[in-house]
Amino acid sequence: MKKEVSTADLLGVLGLSNRDAAPSLLDLKRAYFARLREHPPHSDPTGFQRLREAYDRLLAPGVLGSLAASHGTSRLALLDALDRRLEPRLAALRASQSREGELAVRRETLERVVMAAPWGALLDAFGDTEPETRPEHGH
Repeated sequence: MKKEVSTADLLGVLGLSNRDAAPSLLDLKRAYFARLREHPPHSDPTGFQRLREAYDRLLAPGVLGSLAASHGTSRLALLDALDRRLEPRLAALRASQSREGELAVRRETLERVVMAAPWGALLDAFGDTEPETRPEHGH
């Protein structure tokens, strides 16, 4: 049977505290990877196991929300903060998709124009062959 460990103790294993503000998921990940350098699994299996267990327990559903609630932070405030952080990335993605869509429309239009144009006119436009090897204007 495992001994109950407080959330504060779990945070301590990661080198974090929840005195001033609840740690975010990003805070947990950064702390975990920083401590992982101090407790690599191959040279400190016990330290690594303690670190991994603390990290996993802190990532369990509801734990970070409880920490935030204990500091008076609502879930809505957390979602708003996440939305503000993600909005620039989402805007860039939407712009990129819009540019890709515009390029696809241009590509399709060019293909239709090229397919409808007589060979001779295309060859004249792109200057690709000698006049005597060109097909006649028309089709």
